[in-house]
Amino acid sequence: MKALTKIKFYYLALLISFTISCGDKKLKESCIEQTISLEKIKLDSADFNVRYTSIQILKSYPIQKKCSNGIKYANLFICKRRLTQTSDTIYIFNECIEPPQVAVDTAINIETGFFARDIIKSSKKQVVLFVPEKFQIPANAKYLFTEITSTVL
Repeated sequence: MKALTKIKFYYLALLISFTISCGDKKLKESCIEQTISLEKIKLDSADFNVRYTSIQILKSYPIQKKCSNGIKYANLFICKRRLTQTSDTIYIFNECIEPPQVAVDTAINIETGFFARDIIKSSKKQVVLFVPEKFQIPANAKYLFTEITSTVL
């Protein structure tokens, strides 16, 4: 009887992993490479006195190609700040690095955030992303270049 339960468990796990992998392919097909201008959005004035900023990732658009030939692709994470007076939306970019799984799978409910020490002061005028064809970042939105972590202090 225990062997039958194990088989059912493995079958269910296989079915779930197949469904998730198919979902990833659909997402990748619906996203295209686009160059997005940063000139109409604002660099976030991060509070460097706060060591760690807690965020909720609402949507993620991970890199789909490796950076090469001078082209730097960026991950995009659309987030809301947590545990602050204002829970404004912030667009977080990071270039040429594999995003952590907790940042890509927004169904995982793990506390995420970023450290002030990881914020990159950038003067970039544009980023290359993999996003849906009609994707736009609203004017006057706030953005940062930083690395997301699942470590909480």
